[in-house]
Amino acid sequence: MEKKGLDVLLGDQYERRARRLPALLTVFPIALVIGAFFPEKQAAFGVLASTVTAFGLTPLLAQLARDPGRRLQAGLFLAWGGSPTTRLLRHRDALLGAATRARYHQNLAKLVPGFKIPTAKSEALEPEAADDMYQSGTTFLIDATRDHSKFPLVFQENINFGFRRNLLGLRRYGITSASIGTALCIVATAVAWWKDRFPPVQAAYTVVDIFMLVTWIFAITPTWVQTAGDAYARALLGTSDTLASGFARPAPTTSPTGTG
Repeated sequence: MEKKGLDVLLGDQYERRARRLPALLTVFPIALVIGAFFPEKQAAFGVLASTVTAFGLTPLLAQLARDPGRRLQAGLFLAWGGSPTTRLLRHRDALLGAATRARYHQNLAKLVPGFKIPTAKSEALEPEAADDMYQSGTTFLIDATRDHSKFPLVFQENINFGFRRNLLGLRRYGITSASIGTALCIVATAVAWWKDRFPPVQAAYTVVDIFMLVTWIFAITPTWVQTAGDAYARALLGTSDTLASGFARPAPTTSPTGTG
């Protein structure tokens, strides 16, 4: 397949890595089955990709990968005790460290209109109100860091989180696809071996499908997604240092005596 056709199939960077790539990885084991049974038809993969692109099916791939991940996200946040940014901003969370958390609180109080820093006591007494305040700060930072050229780390960590979340959303389909692909590739290997000598292509495809099955089962887990979510939260909250350093408050009005 030509590189240009591949770029069209996969789309821009976020669309490619966080949405379409999980969908493609889900069906990839089945595609290997075709290659195992018809190794002389490798060019057919390029034709298939071109057909998918021509019929406008790549946006469908993105939606198919995104929707299960989004539906899963609310349950993940509930299991984790809140969204990653909210958790990191809480006084009772120890992941950031007290000094770093206090600095981020001060940054948000400077940047976000109406942001009042919850104390540890008020957070314990009214946890939902404190979480609402933290979410307000998170929303501000998301809106303020949409320029990917200025905040590349946030963008990359967001892609990583979206990729892992969407893979987890497709996990059951991936396990099914890899299981079927493994079984059929083993059959293709046995048939080719019976007809001729050891078939390296079919054997290689079988190994890849087995690897993908093991990965779907053991690697793609809520904990794996949470690690990426926490990394994204750290990157996003860290931008408050940069944003706050460039934030200028209006000069105070003073009286002629200078006492204000």
